[in-house]
Amino acid sequence: MRRAMTGWRLGQALTALLILAGAALPVEAQTIFRPVAVVNDDAVTGFDLAQRAQIFTTLGAAAPTPDALRRQALNSLIEEKLKLQSGEQIGIAPTAEIVEIGLDEFAQQFGLAGEGLRQRLRDEGVTDQSIDDFVGAETIWREVVRARFLRRAEPSEAQIDGELDLIGQGQSRSFRLRELGLVLPGDDAGDEAVRAEISRIYDQLSNGGDFAAAVAELSSVPSASRQGDLGWVSASSLPPEVTRDLTRLQPGGITRPVVVEGGVSILQLLEQRDDGNQAGGGSAAEREQIRQRLISATITRLAEGFLQELRRDALIEIR
Repeated sequence: MRRAMTGWRLGQALTALLILAGAALPVEAQTIFRPVAVVNDDAVTGFDLAQRAQIFTTLGAAAPTPDALRRQALNSLIEEKLKLQSGEQIGIAPTAEIVEIGLDEFAQQFGLAGEGLRQRLRDEGVTDQSIDDFVGAETIWREVVRARFLRRAEPSEAQIDGELDLIGQGQSRSFRLRELGLVLPGDDAGDEAVRAEISRIYDQLSNGGDFAAAVAELSSVPSASRQGDLGWVSASSLPPEVTRDLTRLQPGGITRPVVVEGGVSILQLLEQRDDGNQAGGGSAAEREQIRQRLISATITRLAEGFLQELRRDALIEIR
């Protein structure tokens, strides 16, 4: 019975008590529904924080320690507010249809249908509203970045030809990367302090520090909510000097700090692969495959930078 009254039903019951009886909320309820952060006037409550942490735990994506999990969940919720706000600015809201489409697509990563994933989260105490917020924000964000960057991300025929040339020479390579990044605040003194901090972190990691733990504790860029995971990144989407550094590394090795859009990052190489046999002489299908890959890589890079800009310019109060 106690579990059945958690989440949304608990919220309904408490609201009814306030309206019908004029009673004050219990101390525990006051605490859990109190804002822990405010993002441009949108509140993030302790209840939201607990729900997001449970989502990460259920999906097997939780940070390794309770403190790191709290930071991970809070960072995700702050970014969620920014993503939803950017959607509102261009007239996109998370309708029921948008949420269900996003849930079905997200669930495929776990070999489930959308309703199957929803039920799995419900069984662990996650409310439908928390699920909808989590999935809806990501679906809205995808539409926002496509509307903002798709035209800019379109590769030229020369770029596609260049990729084909590299593939033909057996030089096309991809890297699976993890990122630890700090946001540059945009003023000289602040930027200098961030660069000094990333250099200190690099020195510690170079001397045997735990990269995954450092990401959970220190990273402030969007990939932090995914434990720094950037997935597979094509060499063609990276600066040449970064590609050269990564090519020399063994799995687990790290690059020197790299300036990215809106911040500075250290990259850890997890795996690398040669993509030289993936295409042949440049058929229409092969050119389209390369085109889509270049668009995806460019949009991802621009979206990460845009989210960092939104966070840098937002009014964020942590309580």
